[in-house]
Order: sequence, then C-alpha cells, then structure tokens
Amino acid sequence: LTGDGFIKLERDIPARMRFSSWREEVREIRDPVTKQIKQGKVLILQATELDGQPVDLPYSTVSIKHQAALRDLIRTGAAFSRLIEIIYHPRGFATEYEIRVL
Repeated sequence: LTGDGFIKLERDIPARMRFSSWREEVREIRDPVTKQIKQGKVLILQATELDGQPVDLPYSTVSIKHQAALRDLIRTGAAFSRLIEIIYHPRGFATEYEIRVL
C-alpha cells in the first residue's frame, strides 16, 4: 500500500487511515486514458496511521468526486478525528472510491 513515499491504494482492498492535516496543490498530471499532460488540482491528506500502523505519508487524489467526499470529511472534522476506510474500485472514467467513517 505504500510506495515512493506516498500511500497507493490497491484495487478493491480496504485501506484504513487516520489523517492529521490537508492541503491542495496544482500539478501537471497525466490523464490515464488519453496520456496527455494537463494542470489539475490535487487534494493531499497527511496520514498518521495506515491499517493500524503508524505512518507519516501523504495520501493524494486527483479525482474530483473523491476530493468532494474527502472535503466533506475535512469540513466536519471527521477526517482528523475518526478512522477513514477507503476502497478503490478502478473502472476507467467510472472509477469509484468507497469511503466509510469508522
């Protein structure tokens, strides 16, 4: 689940994380389908726990829908006070992220 200094979700496998802070960045990202490079907003949350183990790693997403769901958890404070389970279901443009607050 970790690689290159960040958290990478595995297909259809739950990852339970606890976060301490968040930030946004604008980055050049490669579209996974068209392979073209474009500017995109990235939401980054700093994880302090991953699957019951202490970590100090960023979890980031470029998915607008996933960012919206995570921003709701940031706004309510749940992202920082509760354990968050995320399951990645890749399906091209229809990729889904299942989020549960534990």
